[in-house]
Amino acid sequence: MSLIEIARLSAAQQALGIFRTPPPRGVRVRRGAGAHYAEYSYAPGDRILNGFIQALVGLYDYTSLTKDPVGLALFNAGDAQARVEVPNYDTGSWSRYDQFSESTLNYHELLAEFLTHLCQRTRKGSPLAAGSPPAPPASGTPTSGTQTTGTPASGTPTSGTQTTGTTTGAPPPAHPAPIAGDAIYCATAQRFEADLRTPPALKLLTTTLSRGTRAGVQMSLSKVSTVHMTIRQGGRIVWQNSATVEGGRPRLLWITPSGGGSFSVNLTATDPAGNFSTTNGTIVVH
Repeated sequence: MSLIEIARLSAAQQALGIFRTPPPRGVRVRRGAGAHYAEYSYAPGDRILNGFIQALVGLYDYTSLTKDPVGLALFNAGDAQARVEVPNYDTGSWSRYDQFSESTLNYHELLAEFLTHLCQRTRKGSPLAAGSPPAPPASGTPTSGTQTTGTPASGTPTSGTQTTGTTTGAPPPAHPAPIAGDAIYCATAQRFEADLRTPPALKLLTTTLSRGTRAGVQMSLSKVSTVHMTIRQGGRIVWQNSATVEGGRPRLLWITPSGGGSFSVNLTATDPAGNFSTTNGTIVVH
């Protein structure tokens, strides 16, 4: 090993300290399943997923190269917590940047990339096994983390423990079965990639409003988008408004006319990736 490689290894080993130390000196935030590694040590309550996943990728690679048991323990603690947290950042149509807001386009793409990197690694199993051929892709249900090597001679399949005596049936697989993280990281990355090609779902919810008021026209929106609203009466445009809003049931302002009547409403929504959708409806002002 060259002097440069020794120096780099020493620096990497010293850097592990921040993953063992709580904020503000480190980034380790204790959670129910393990540890969350905060992106900002001065704001440990802001659980930003892309930084957390990137940290796990780094810990995996460090451990696979060094076989350092400290690195393994740190990766395992973060991996256990990430498997719990990752599904909470998937809205079903887009990703969340933190526990409060949806991602910008750049952060959505970045998170999908980091999850893909972690997917590729966890399919190989523990970082101590890095370098062995990857396991086959998960098929549907993630594994429980324990493995049965066959069926006992009594004919009753085992569950959750490993048998060591004489067995019948299929031999044990040549490589470890995919761990649960495979199904979580890989599937979520694939959904986030699909979100980049899927138009927002949009629907007008408001049907009646009072005349002469500062009213909110409510809609159903699947993901963060820039929404444009055009309101017409008899073909004449009487109101236009637009705003960038997050998914859910946002409202756009309309100062309703004092005369009342029936109005046609056109809504268009464009998500951060440029996907577009439109819908029409009618609002009666009385």
